[in-house]
Parts: sequence; C-alpha cells; structure tokens
Amino acid sequence: MTQTNWIELKSAGGGFPILLEQFGAYRCFDHHESPPRIVVAIGGESKRRFFASATGQLPRCRAPTIRIQQWTPTTVLVDCELHDLTSLESVKASSQEGSCTQHPLQAFVPRACSQKRLTELSHDIYWQILTPLASIIIIFLEDIGGLSSVIEVIASWMRRSAANPTPSAPRILVLYDCNKELQVQKFTARLRARVVAFVHDLDSESGDMDEGVIFQSTHTFESLRLVSTVAATTDFLQLNIEEAFSFREGNGYAFDGEHVKYLLQAAIRHYCAGNRQQINLISASRLPNPVSDEFEMHLNYFMESCSGVDVDQAKLIASALHVDAHPPGMHRELLIISNHFLREG
Repeated sequence: MTQTNWIELKSAGGGFPILLEQFGAYRCFDHHESPPRIVVAIGGESKRRFFASATGQLPRCRAPTIRIQQWTPTTVLVDCELHDLTSLESVKASSQEGSCTQHPLQAFVPRACSQKRLTELSHDIYWQILTPLASIIIIFLEDIGGLSSVIEVIASWMRRSAANPTPSAPRILVLYDCNKELQVQKFTARLRARVVAFVHDLDSESGDMDEGVIFQSTHTFESLRLVSTVAATTDFLQLNIEEAFSFREGNGYAFDGEHVKYLLQAAIRHYCAGNRQQINLISASRLPNPVSDEFEMHLNYFMESCSGVDVDQAKLIASALHVDAHPPGMHRELLIISNHFLREG
C-alpha cells in the first residue's frame, strides 16, 4: 500500500509558518477489526534502506513530511522525515476542497525559521502529536545526526515528560549501523548522564534486564532499547510491537481506528493552539455533546415510565450520560479509563 502525506510544514501569507494536515491519510485507520498498533519511524536514508530490505513496502523516496501507510493488517506505520526540512515553501491551494486544513503556528514559531529551528520544531511535533498514541518509536541513529543529536532529542523528550508522566508511554528502539558496535557503551553512558537528573524512577542496569535495554518503566518511555539493524529483523520488530501494544492495552489505551483518528486530529489542534505539553488522552476522549433542548422532557418521560418499577433511576440516568459522553468505540474502555481518571483526580 502506498504512503499518504499527512503532515507538512509550509509558509502562509506574510511568511508565517503553518501545519498542513491532509485528511486522506486517515483512511488507513478505517475498517480495523482490532485496535491498530501505531509504529513511528524517524529517520532518512538508513530508515528507507532498512524498511526496503525488511519489508519491501516503503518507497525509496525522500520528502520532508510525515506520511502514513498500512504496514500489516494490524499495524499502521507513521514515516517521519519532517526533520530534514531546510526551508518553508509557500502553501498551494488544494485541488480538492476539504481535503486538508491549515493550522497557523505563529503563536510560538517565528516568521523566519532557520534550519535548526525547523529541526527542533519537527522533533517537537513528533513528541507532542505522535508519542501519546504510538506503541513503538524507531529512531535511526545515523539519520538523526549520530550519538549527540539522538541523545539531545531523547533527553529533551524525557525532560518535558517528567512533569506530566503517562501510563501509556511507548517503547523506543534506537537502531544503529552494525558496523559501529563500539558506540553502544558510549551511547548508554552519555544518555544516562544527560537525563538521569530528570527521571526519578529510572531503573539501574542489572543482570536480569534484556540485552540492549537502557531505560525501563520511566513513564516517559515504556523502555528504551539500543538495537543493531542486523538484529532488528521483521520478527523482532513484530514481537516488540505486540509487547509494547500489550503494555498500552493493559493501561486502557488500546483505541480503535475511529477513535485514533479523532485523537490524532485533536492532538494536532492541541499542539497548534500553542500548548507546550502533550494532549491528555483521557480528557480528549470525552467529546463535549451539547444538551438537547428536549432533554428535560425526555428525562421526565423516562421517570414517569419507570414509576412503580424496581429500578435505581439515578444510577441508570448517570450510566446513560456517561456512555453518551464518549465517541464510538470508546465504550469498551470506560471502566479502565474512568478508574484511572478518578485516581489522577
């Protein structure tokens, strides 16, 4: 299945940056029989070469955008090369009315963006929009600029997440060229030194941890693992995807396709409004349904109809309102999500 552009950064009138959201990309979330596993791949040439070899499904093309495609019947791949953007092109009028929308970013992005600022902006978009719903995030070390650059990206994500931890954090896989094996210990030491001050529940390295695991259960990530491209076989990736998805599912964050589409669009709106923290998926899952003008009449009719019947009217009404407050596909998660919401206050 071919990829579809989803997110692009462009320049609007007056040179102000905008985020361009293409609605056609959401089609891959349609008709999922089970909740989709979302895999985010961040890289460039190494990423394209890796997936072309492993799956043969990714086109060998380069475009500084975020694209979406169906990878397996249960997995959706979000292909990220937005960080390679060097300048902002002027937005062109869409040939299809309603096929996309423009989100202004001038609330926190200067009119004249340097390449460095555009790269920082792209990593910010990855963290704020994609991380909350991803099961796995794959970062290709060489494509992001090597050790120092990847460490800074991961450290910045961990620092910002420390104030707002989540039980649905994704697993991070950092893939490196097998010819650079000597970098592993250096990477581990430098990353730990960079972020240990921001994470209070960081597990120390121990003999019972899987090989390659650097961090585990930080509430920023489910875990962070350093893996060579040779070891990252298709079977290895699928195993990690299912393990990470099970972690999210156990915490009540296994959303169906329709719900994922809504939450991704909500995350984009949340980010473009100038919010500097990730969207709260629990709050966002509660759609604001306006009260019907005939609500009082219907309520009175229900109570009159139940007169003399042994039923707790208050509980039944409360239950109906609770169900009505959620979008389709969310109802099976009500108990888990509601309990977590009450614990979090």
